[in-house]
Amino acid sequence: MPMILSSWQIQKNNFRLCWIVDKCKEYGIEINEKKTKTMHIGRDTKTLTITVRNAVFEQVSKYSIIGHIITADVATLKEWKLGYAGHIMRGSSGPVLQISLEGKIEGKRGQGRPKRNWMDYVKEWSGSTSYGDTKRKAENRED
Repeated sequence: MPMILSSWQIQKNNFRLCWIVDKCKEYGIEINEKKTKTMHIGRDTKTLTITVRNAVFEQVSKYSIIGHIITADVATLKEWKLGYAGHIMRGSSGPVLQISLEGKIEGKRGQGRPKRNWMDYVKEWSGSTSYGDTKRKAENRED
C-alpha cells in the first residue's frame, strides 16, 4: 500500500517510518528498499531525500496502482480544494467551519499588502468576483 506524505510530515514521521519497517519485519514482511519509492504532492516541486534505516527511498513523479496512474497534479489539488470549499459553504460540515470562514477578526491590520488567504484562491479558481458569488455557486452546484 503506497504511503503519501508531505515534506513536513516526513520530518515529523521519520520515527514512525522506522517503526513501520520494524513492524513489517516483526510480522515477516520484508520491505525492498530498492523497489520502495516515494512521491511528493504539493505546490512546490522540491526533491526530498527520505532515509529509513540507512536505505534511501527513490522519489518519483508518478506511480501506478492496479492500472491507475497517480500523479502530483496541481489541477487535481485545486479540484479537491474547491470541492472542500463548496462543502463548507453549503454548511454540510456544520456551522463551526462556516462561522470561522465568514468571521471577522477584531483589531488593526498589519502594514503592507494583505496576504492572500484561502478564500482569495477559491474565488480565483471558481471564476467569481466576490465571496457572495462564490457562495451562490456552491449552493447551486448543478449550474
